[in-house]
Amino acid sequence: MLTAIRGLWVGSAALLLAGCAQFSPQQIQFQPSLEANSIPSGTGASVYVFAEDRRSSNQIGVRGGAYSDSSVISARGDLRADLQQLSEQVMERAGYQLVEMNADVELTFALEELTYQVTSIDAARKEATGAARFSVQAVADGAVYSNSFRAQRMIETLRYPSEEENAELMNYVFDAALERMYSDPGLESFLNQR
Repeated sequence: MLTAIRGLWVGSAALLLAGCAQFSPQQIQFQPSLEANSIPSGTGASVYVFAEDRRSSNQIGVRGGAYSDSSVISARGDLRADLQQLSEQVMERAGYQLVEMNADVELTFALEELTYQVTSIDAARKEATGAARFSVQAVADGAVYSNSFRAQRMIETLRYPSEEENAELMNYVFDAALERMYSDPGLESFLNQR
């Protein structure tokens, strides 16, 4: 009888500890992979490209568990610098001329939102949602074009999502929002009027 009680207590303690899972911080490496059809088609206009990260914090979200302070998800590296480099590459590959001064068009690409959230569906299932939003503003001869592009995705797991699942989720929404921005027909039309 004593052995059965002791086994029951050990099992209960294991369940309790599993329910209070503590996760270490995670840094996600963003490596955009754009489809060829997301690149606009340029006419040779000169552009000045500037990138901004307008988020108030580098924190993306919290992985979950009882100790949220220890399970923060953030981005690895400098996303503003990455966005600057990527935007320059995209515009150059599209056939626009990159210049520092006297550009036909001034372009600002901005990261506005990058978020992650986990909620419990029931005792076993979890739902993780990732979202990303970018904006673009183009200015030429007093005319202004602006637009915003958002992507969101949800995954369901039987436990808290793993680091690999989180990285895949966040890279998916990041890439999807970027592709929508770069392939925006309105932006392409505005640029090609110059």
